[in-house]
Amino acid sequence: RYKYSQNNNLRFSTYCGYKENTEIVTQQILDSIYSFLLFTFDFGYRFTSAQKETLEELENDDDALLDKKFKFILDTVSKNKLYAKYKKTNDDDSKDNSSDDSKEDNMPIFDCGIEFYYWQDTEKGVKDNKWSIKPKYGSFKEEIEGNKYGLNKDQWNDVMIKSESLLKTNMAKVLKATSYFADEYAIEHRSPITIQHIVALLLYTNFRRLRNALNGTYYAETKDETVESIKGRHSEFGCFGRYLRECVELWGWQSDDSDAPSMYYFGFNKICLFGSTIPKIYSPLLTTASINVSLLSKKQNGIIISLRPYQQFL
Repeated sequence: RYKYSQNNNLRFSTYCGYKENTEIVTQQILDSIYSFLLFTFDFGYRFTSAQKETLEELENDDDALLDKKFKFILDTVSKNKLYAKYKKTNDDDSKDNSSDDSKEDNMPIFDCGIEFYYWQDTEKGVKDNKWSIKPKYGSFKEEIEGNKYGLNKDQWNDVMIKSESLLKTNMAKVLKATSYFADEYAIEHRSPITIQHIVALLLYTNFRRLRNALNGTYYAETKDETVESIKGRHSEFGCFGRYLRECVELWGWQSDDSDAPSMYYFGFNKICLFGSTIPKIYSPLLTTASINVSLLSKKQNGIIISLRPYQQFL
């Protein structure tokens, strides 16, 4: 339904003839609640009590038990028709979106991306920094609506209304900026999260085409691409990149938080090598603390990468 919300005709028919942003956002929220309560079991994102007991018995770092755990998860959910339908669509999308370099014989090295700086008036973001970014657009709204991968006016209004609702929740109210990066990013310590940062999160998690376009600007397109060319491409998302990074580093979990997961997983669409066992990853990642979610989201020929905290960070 997020996909259809970009086309006015499809938007009208998908949302039962409604055009008002508030009504459409309400339907989207109800969709999320319904999907979480019902389809998370059908797809294998959540397990029954009996299935959880079996998984707990296989909870061990031993490779043999880990293989049995993966097999149990896949065997359990592969019997479900909804999962089979979803998996086929997911794998078809993977083929459609695969790049030419996936056909190379050599195993690629995982690219950790470029660490851009957006804070022109702070000590860390000095203007002569090699990767300092000046946004192409004058505001976040102009950037998202003006970008060829972005949203139309109705979609932007949908996201804004949903963000305003989330900002009023108790979960959002307890979020306070940590001191570690606050001074460097010119954001006051323990300040509340802003609506722009929530908007950035919703855009990244809910709009795949926009997310992929942003992710692509963290890497050189060719070995010979110049610094100015890379910065020019990323400046198309200068506000988006900044708000997303601030959201994670100022209001996100730190590894020493009591509620923070001990392990994170993410899927990669090809087998690759890492240059280090303690990599610094600068491009955004969609991760999960649930191994079964990562297994079910993995592309047909992809791999699952696990991340453990290192010192204060992942």
